Amino acid sequence: MTDFAAQYDGLDDDELLQLWTQRAEMVPDAKSALWNEIEKRHISEQAHEYAPPQEIVRKMAPPVETFINITVLYWWLREIWLRVRCKHGTSQFARVESTRRTKMGYRSAARVELCYSYEFEGQQYASRTVRDFIFNNGAADSLAFGHKHGETIAIQLDPRDPSRSYYPSGFGWIEPLIVGSFSVGIWGILLLMFATIVLPKLGI
Repeated sequence: MTDFAAQYDGLDDDELLQLWTQRAEMVPDAKSALWNEIEKRHISEQAHEYAPPQEIVRKMAPPVETFINITVLYWWLREIWLRVRCKHGTSQFARVESTRRTKMGYRSAARVELCYSYEFEGQQYASRTVRDFIFNNGAADSLAFGHKHGETIAIQLDPRDPSRSYYPSGFGWIEPLIVGSFSVGIWGILLLMFATIVLPKLGI
């Protein structure tokens, strides 16, 4: 930690801010020392607003497993459930902590998520908006690349449980309904094959 601190102490403010945009590639001690130096110079506000180069912002994460796209339906239903739960809840401001968009995988949808934190009645909470998709690239770009770290967004809280919150993804219902229904059909066929072919061979 000491070596990192000495290194960052010799950099000017712009160099520190540029390094902060590359923090995902740093080891924990380096990242912690860098943030300490940024706070010491009282430029943390600029660090939250400092935009990394476009190619870094739009770099997509590796594919995730979506279980033959059944999660497209799951995340859509989860968003509907949260919207209903929070419909008559308290409006609250939250802080964007991170965004991510993954690449499309082999027989797997892509994923986009926005993670945020907020405080309510003295308690700190963290939540996220997540959707899996195949076609809706516009909504994915808007959710992942249209927000920056430290940005303030408006959310709705569940009046019965403030740890639950809702932030709209911007995705529609047509894609998850079509893709999700198709995935349910595929899984139904696989389970039927397992029950009629594999289980008898196992003597079950």
